[in-house]
Amino acid sequence: MKGTSTTTLAYRDTKDACGVNDVSFEPVGADRTAAFAPTAKGHLSSVMAAPKDVDLAGVVKHINECLASPHSEKGSYPCSAGDYKVAVDASGKVTELWERAHS
Repeated sequence: MKGTSTTTLAYRDTKDACGVNDVSFEPVGADRTAAFAPTAKGHLSSVMAAPKDVDLAGVVKHINECLASPHSEKGSYPCSAGDYKVAVDASGKVTELWERAHS
């Protein structure tokens, strides 16, 4: 993911690849953007902390903190690898994001 605002998600699609201990996600294609639905929510996941549900402002804050410091444990929540599963509604707006924890 790239710099994200409370109105727009900036991202790249990924493909599954074999990792050392699990599946990894390799970016493919060009940078893209999608608008957030006003009620979008996020689910943060880390190997260092219990899962945490957040509102749109919380998930955007987390994404941007982790982009600034990818291995930080000092932000609002421990950073994973920046990989998210994203749900999109029929109009193309992002409704939900699930962070994929990496070890």
